[in-house]
Order: sequence, then structure tokens, then C-alpha cells
Amino acid sequence: MKKILFYIDQKKRDFLSAYLIGSYLKKKYNYIIDYCTSSDALYKYISFRPQIVVIGNPDIYHGNFAKFFSIYSNVFSIPTEQAIFEKKDFIERIIGGHNRYNKDFPPPQWEVVDKIYLWSNHQYNCLKDIDYLSSKLVITGCSRLMELTALEENFKDSVFEQKKDLTIGIASENEHNNLNMADYLFRFRDYKINEYGGSVDIFSWMFIKITLLQMKVIEAIYKYSKNIDLIFRPRFFEKISDYFFLNKISKNIIIDSNDSPLNFIKKSDLIFLCQSSLGYEALINATPVVSIFGLMEEEANKFNISFDKRFRFYYKIKRYEDLKNLNFLIKSSLNLIKNNDFLEFINEYYYPINLYKKNKKSLTHPTFLIAEDINNTELYKFATKKSFVYTLDILTQIFSTKYKVLYFIIYLSLTFKFLSPLIYPVYFLKTLKSNFLSSKDFNLKNISKSLNPKTKKYYDDFFNKLLKKYPY
Repeated sequence: MKKILFYIDQKKRDFLSAYLIGSYLKKKYNYIIDYCTSSDALYKYISFRPQIVVIGNPDIYHGNFAKFFSIYSNVFSIPTEQAIFEKKDFIERIIGGHNRYNKDFPPPQWEVVDKIYLWSNHQYNCLKDIDYLSSKLVITGCSRLMELTALEENFKDSVFEQKKDLTIGIASENEHNNLNMADYLFRFRDYKINEYGGSVDIFSWMFIKITLLQMKVIEAIYKYSKNIDLIFRPRFFEKISDYFFLNKISKNIIIDSNDSPLNFIKKSDLIFLCQSSLGYEALINATPVVSIFGLMEEEANKFNISFDKRFRFYYKIKRYEDLKNLNFLIKSSLNLIKNNDFLEFINEYYYPINLYKKNKKSLTHPTFLIAEDINNTELYKFATKKSFVYTLDILTQIFSTKYKVLYFIIYLSLTFKFLSPLIYPVYFLKTLKSNFLSSKDFNLKNISKSLNPKTKKYYDDFFNKLLKKYPY
């Protein structure tokens, strides 16, 4: 049986798609699955010995891990940030990494990656002429998508039903929660963010402004609709306790503690955000989306901030009074996506609809396409051998982590059998230490075992629904 390890960058964003890919491979091809994050990657990799590792972007410290994994395993990449619509900016992000001005890490380690799974035509066309990437590119669609309802042929015929009892979703875009702002501004002082005005101070202004406006939108919603239910979803690294203050506005506000946005998108009748790509994941699921950018557009224009492509199909409000009639906003959002322009946009950036039409195939979920391609790829590395070669690469990787001594003992105990009793107390101490880490370092916990039975059943039910609705 083949073993596959999923290296998770951001659990709230990336885990569900990894779980769906893994579930497909396990159900159809009897794979053994495990998951890790940066904090337990070395231990998991050395003990699990997978033939395949799936990562996000092989840049910054993730790139160091990817290089280490590639010594013995095939490495496949699903780049995490593909919602960059300008060719130059997307190429720069892939080639230069998250922060090409940061000299603490080498450039992205694409040479160690065997396959790169892209969302659609735009991403492929940006990279196809780069020699060392071109042979590795595979178009599959965005793996973070839920259901593909808005792409189905009968969606245009669906009838909007006005609701009395609405559940409103608010997706946080707070980039600056619990930051040491002076340190942050210093570290990113040379960072160029073209889409967000160019420099870190403008970038910071924008997201602080968005956060302020989101709070005002919540207040305005309850001004006009006292008893409405609202789900607030924190960003990846935010704690739910950071937003308990929202209950001062209304007791009907739920802070979403779920790991994935699945429940958030499914439960919301309308989602408010500014420019997050989560909006397209929602729209393709046929969940209406409204952008609050119209409330700050005049100020943003002064900084040359433009998101024309990013929220082209998000209905924009321009004044708080627009929140009086939420059903009108729902209808307005759905009307924007019931046309061929929307389908052409999605085909270009998120899901290759035309590819299916050309091959006369019905829609298939992107995670199933990725799983099939992984299974059909010939493997040429052997991580399952009984012991690893004592290499400089492994030692360098071990001693570049903050758990140097712990990992070195784990490595020795796995490499030399007579030392194996050491692994249990060492791993216990390492796990114990996780209790003292911040929420951002949640990832010392075993992801696959941290799923409570209710969440696991929810994910499994969703997987089975997708499998039935979008068979490969």
C-alpha cells in the first residue's frame, strides 16, 4: 500500500482539500494517509516514511522541508495563493516566493517538486514558458472549492426565494491581529505589494480600514434587523476569543470555530467580505457574496488600490443604508453570476469548465482530479526503506528547526533500533510543550487525530456527497 503525507500550511484554509484528496485515495486505491504541519513535519516524515508528500508552496521554510522530503519521496505541490490575476504578479509570487526580499531563506525550491497542480488556464499560461516548470504543470481546478452549483447547466434556471430568517456570514480579513506593528513594518519595509498599493504602510492601512468597516457593517446590520443570525469567521491565525466582544452588539453572533470554511459557506445565506478569494469559493457554491469595498473605494483610489478582477462578480455596497434590504442584496449577487461572463471568468481563473466541454465530460471535483493524477504518476523514490542514509541534508534540516535536540534524538531513535525506546518520552515532551505555544503554533497537535467525531462525520458526509454528485 502506498503512503501519502499532506504537509499543511494553514489548517483553516488547506486541511479540507487535503482531507478530500486523502479520502479519495484511501477509498479508491487503499492509500495510507497522514497529515503534518511545519512543527511536526520531521517527526511525521521520518516515522511515517511516505512515498508521496503533498505540499503548498515550496518557499520560505516550507521550501527547506520540501528539499528534505524530496531526498526519498516524490513531492507534489498545490500552490496556495493562486488568486493573483495579473500575470506579472502571479509569476513573481511563484518564482520569487511569498517575500522575495527576505534573505533569510533561499528562493522557492521548485526543482524538487514533481507535479504542480494549478487552478485553471490563467495560472497555466503564466508558467508554461518557464523551462524548469513547464513539464510539471497540471490543470485541475481550485482544490478549495465546495460544490460546483453555480457552474452546473441548470443553475441559470434556479428561482430565487425570498427568506424571512436569514443567516449572514462575515469573513474577517484582519491581517494585523496581535502583531508587533513596529517589527512587522520593519521586516516588510522593502516588500512590494503591487495589487495593494505597493508598500507595506498602504497595505496595512487597507486591511485596518477593512477591519473597521466590517465592524461598522455588523453594527448597521443589527440596526436594521435586530434578530438576524450572524456567523463571523476569523482568519487563519486568529483566535475565536479575539472576537467575543462582538456579542456586545448582539447575542445572535456566532464566532465560527470550525477548521474549514465549509460550514461557514453552507450555513450563510449571504456573505460579506471585501476582496478575499473566499468569495469565489462561495459564489461557485451558489452562496451570494457582497463586498464592502464600495464603502472605502474613494479613499483607496488615492493609493492606486484596484481590485477590479478580484471582486468583479462581488456585488458592492456603497452606503450603510444598502443593508436595510438584505434579500435585495442576495438577489443582486445571484444575478451577477447567472451569465456567461461569470462562467468565462471562472474558466479562466478557478475551474477549467471549457476543458470538460471539449472532452464532453461532466464536471468533476478538483480534489478528485488531483487524487487521480497522484495515483497515476510513476514513483521513483523509496522512502519506505528500513533506514535513512545519514546525510548532511537531513542533519542540516534537523538543526535548522527550533526543536534541534528533540528532532535529533527522534532521528537517531528511528535510524538505530537500539535507541528506539527514546522516541516515546521525547515525543511526549514535544507534545507537552505545545500547551505553551501561541494559537498560531496550533500545529504541534496531530491534525488527523484532533478531528472530533462530529467534524470527521461532517467531512466524510460531504466527501460522499461530492463523490456521488461529481463522479470521476
